[in-house]
Amino acid sequence: MKEVDIDSRYFRAIGLWQFVVGYEATSWVLFNFFLGCVFLLNISVQLMNTLTGGYEFSLFTEKLSVNLTVMESAIKIIYYCAKRRKLYGLSQCFRRDFLICRSHDREAGEQVLNAGFSSVNTVTKGFVVMIFTTVGLWNSFPFLRCLTGDCSKWNIMPSWYPEAMDGLPAFIYIFEFFIMVFCAALLYNVNCFFSALALSLSSQFQLLTKSFSSIEKNAESRKGYKIYNMDVLLRECLIDHQRLLRLAKEMEDMYNPIFLFQMLTSTFTICLVLVQLNTGKVHRSLYESGWASASHYFKKNVLIAQIRTITPEYLSAGKFYAVNLASFTQIILLCRLSRHLTPTSPSSTDQVVPVVDFFASSGLSHLGKWYLVLLSRSTIPRQDVPEMNQSYQIVRGVRYRSRASFLQSLPRAPLAFLHSPSPGACTSPGPGSTGRASLL
Repeated sequence: MKEVDIDSRYFRAIGLWQFVVGYEATSWVLFNFFLGCVFLLNISVQLMNTLTGGYEFSLFTEKLSVNLTVMESAIKIIYYCAKRRKLYGLSQCFRRDFLICRSHDREAGEQVLNAGFSSVNTVTKGFVVMIFTTVGLWNSFPFLRCLTGDCSKWNIMPSWYPEAMDGLPAFIYIFEFFIMVFCAALLYNVNCFFSALALSLSSQFQLLTKSFSSIEKNAESRKGYKIYNMDVLLRECLIDHQRLLRLAKEMEDMYNPIFLFQMLTSTFTICLVLVQLNTGKVHRSLYESGWASASHYFKKNVLIAQIRTITPEYLSAGKFYAVNLASFTQIILLCRLSRHLTPTSPSSTDQVVPVVDFFASSGLSHLGKWYLVLLSRSTIPRQDVPEMNQSYQIVRGVRYRSRASFLQSLPRAPLAFLHSPSPGACTSPGPGSTGRASLL
């Protein structure tokens, strides 16, 4: 079987692979460091000019959005350089021999790692093609503008330059072409290096999961007593499990500031889901390890390991927000919720239903509860509550004495976001309903 390794050519373009994985400062790394200093100096000057130039609002927003996007890539790569030692430790998951349990069944292990590393190369290549296609189209705009008859300016970005450079349009174009290409290289190196780490760690967890569930079969294929072999194989798998848990923890410490900085970026969220899904499978694979026919020592260790694996590993943003697909979707839905809310004055409390009273937050994550607390002063207009008359006497055939009794009767359950009969509608529980409030 042909081995598939991670294609490092994309990361060597700006010297990131040599600097982090090779842990050395070659001449190419130093050259790219010099280019990065020029890049950072230019962006700092452009950003300062944007903030102090007194531009009209439309031009100001255009310049600011472009400069902040480019500055973002510089900030991330600087953070990578500052955390070089941690990245070097995380890059150990790129090794095929990282786990001891790989030797339990080499053929199965090679299949898992080949599939994982192949997906890393596919994702990296796809992202590189996408970002450089976008940059190529952007860099072609001056030529398209010249074809329409406007050849006076060759700026790719809405940048500022001294008046002495107005007569050098070719130099400006070449310089901004370099800025755009270097920015694209920084962005794909930062994002793709993370996706490579996440997908590789996910593959290592898959390999461990397969080893746990195949302990009995692998023990039978070895010489010696089956029970003794099972104990040895379990001990090696548990050592690997601890190594992967430490690696996942180090990845969280490394990346949670970036997630906080850009917690709604779908690139990170999708990759993190893979890590969490595969760490959660370890619990089930331990049950399939053939513990029923093993020794008392083996059963005790399996029980301890299962207790540890009940909660899947996940990464967080700023130590308070779990970055996964569910919480990402929850934020999007809560943002949509805020569009339905209208602030009112304290004198109009009899015309509205408070948000925190109306929505039960017990099923939300900490971020969801925090978000609803921030919205506690906002309100939902009374007319948005269906089938409720002005006296709060009858709602779906049930008689209430007061508005307070109606509010107390509202369901204290998680929001059923996906069962709303129509957009913008909040429904009270009725016959045959699930007993949950719905909103979209």
